[in-house]
Amino acid sequence: MDPALVNLLRSRCPQSSRVDNTVFLDHSTPSTVDNGYYKEIVAKRGVLKVDQNIAMDGATNATVRSLANGGSSFPSLFGRAMVKMGAIQVVTGTQGQIRKSCRVVKK
Repeated sequence: MDPALVNLLRSRCPQSSRVDNTVFLDHSTPSTVDNGYYKEIVAKRGVLKVDQNIAMDGATNATVRSLANGGSSFPSLFGRAMVKMGAIQVVTGTQGQIRKSCRVVKK
């Protein structure tokens, strides 16, 4: 993680604090639907370890970099992805399964 971000988060989130210390995952443009989040994680400024891992993993690195460099096409891509996710049917109980790899069905 970027050392400057570490220092910022430590000052914003002291261990003894009882105040709301919420931080944005996208520091540059938190109120805009754009590719700022991807730019941040490519720059090693991902707040969550899982976010930073997608930029470092060989299976997802190219996608992250493409989205970070995509510029104005991001809102359209994001909108289409949200529509797809909206069509996912929720399963409960024994109807589904939690998988480590979405491509491998548990037996």
